[in-house]
Amino acid sequence: MSTMFLRVVFIAVSWVGPGAVGQSPNPSLDRRNEIGQAVQKRVDHGAYVQYMPKSVRPDSTILVICHGVFSQGTAVEAAANCIDDWFAFAEENRVILVAPAFDNGNFACSQPGALGGYRTLTGRVIGADAFLHEIIDVYKKMNPNYDGRFLLFGHSAGGQFANRYIVRHPERIIAALISSPAWFAFPDANERWPYGMQPRKGNFKWGDTGQRVPIDVTPDPDGWLQASQLPIRVIVGELDVEELKNTGKTHVTQATDWVAAMNQLAESKGVDGTVTLQIVPGVGHNYGKLSRAGATFLSDAVKRR
Repeated sequence: MSTMFLRVVFIAVSWVGPGAVGQSPNPSLDRRNEIGQAVQKRVDHGAYVQYMPKSVRPDSTILVICHGVFSQGTAVEAAANCIDDWFAFAEENRVILVAPAFDNGNFACSQPGALGGYRTLTGRVIGADAFLHEIIDVYKKMNPNYDGRFLLFGHSAGGQFANRYIVRHPERIIAALISSPAWFAFPDANERWPYGMQPRKGNFKWGDTGQRVPIDVTPDPDGWLQASQLPIRVIVGELDVEELKNTGKTHVTQATDWVAAMNQLAESKGVDGTVTLQIVPGVGHNYGKLSRAGATFLSDAVKRR
């Protein structure tokens, strides 16, 4: 197992309930008793949950699942339940599942943090994107041939993380499916991060802790152009039209506008944009229906690796 050639699929989803998970202090994948079960693991800055399918083989893809907002339980339970939802997909596509646990104390998933917490790649100690890279590095250390690239899926708050991740780290992405985020990082040179390309710097309050977190983000505008050349699909429900915070915007209009802006950016640079929009008829802000509607896109991306 230590010679596996690994690629990664990234998925962010919403928590649907508590679940049991085993524990292992060793993140190595060469433990054969981990096959067919969810196992909790740790890196320096947090926990994650892994599921290795019974169908695993030397060229298996890794599917990284990042949970969305949870209203009860723990981040590890949220990650474990996201793993549960993807067992069948993992077995059918022979992918290994990995789910980071974005806890409230460090990543402000369900409680106030700084600048929106993990949605904007922010963290109390390290960035949410750096935490993900810490996990991916486990697999890179196992196999020097693994290039650290992955496929990405995110829904709602997880979709915000996914959208911002692809423009900050396009070199990490093979393809991305982004489901119903309320807010995007637009290719707008006049708007500050996390809504546009302008730098953002300051000391931001971390919830009610009294702590202030220094944030110094200078996005590379070329990241948006690179992302516009990736296989990216934004998926949203036709009925997801509730107004967002008295802005006149909805999930549908936000998705439509961002896809258009990304392709216009590509066109302005003399290249064809590859960002597409899928509006699912008769569906609202429904994670299950949207993820199933986008599953073919994700499966095809795994097969094309």
